[in-house]
Amino acid sequence: MRRTIFYLLLILQLLVISAIGLQYYLIESFGKEITITVSGEDRGSFVDYKDRLTVYPDIQTIPEDTWDVDPENLSYQEKVYVLLAENEDGYYNVQKASTKKMKASEDQVVLPGKYSYQGPYNHDVDYNFEKIPKERHKHVSERKPLVLTLKVAPWGQKRIVEVEQMESSNKN
Repeated sequence: MRRTIFYLLLILQLLVISAIGLQYYLIESFGKEITITVSGEDRGSFVDYKDRLTVYPDIQTIPEDTWDVDPENLSYQEKVYVLLAENEDGYYNVQKASTKKMKASEDQVVLPGKYSYQGPYNHDVDYNFEKIPKERHKHVSERKPLVLTLKVAPWGQKRIVEVEQMESSNKN
C-alpha cells in the first residue's frame, strides 16, 4: 500500500514539473502576440538593478476615465482586468479597466494585473512582467523608448518574447 502511494506521488510530482516546464511552450503556441511601448521619457521608466531591468510600460498608467469602477475604492494589490486594443501604429493601448473579467474581441486582449498606485489623474497597475532578465535587454540602451513584444495566453499568463529599441519615427 505504501509503495503504491509512493509511486502515485512520484508520478504526480513528475506531471506537475512537466506542466511547469511546458507552460512556456503552451504560451508560445496559444498566446496572442501584442506589442506595447515604454516611453522612457520619465526617469522612473527604467530601473537597472544587477541582473534585470525593470520597466514601467505605458499601459501601466491608466487614466481615471477608462475605469468601469470608481478607482478611489480600489485596494492595493486588488486584482483588476485591463482591456487593450491595437492603435493605428500597431501598439496596444488601454481601452478599459475593471475589477470584473471582460470579453475581448479578436483585435483586443485582456491582461490581468494588480492595482498598485493612485496618482493625481491616473492609477497604476502592475502586470507582473515588468522585470526583464539581462540576457533579454543587454542590446538596448536605457532611457530610450522601448517596444516590448508579449505573448498573452488565453488563460491570462503572459511572457516577454522580445525587447527592442523604438524607432524615433514610430513613437506614438
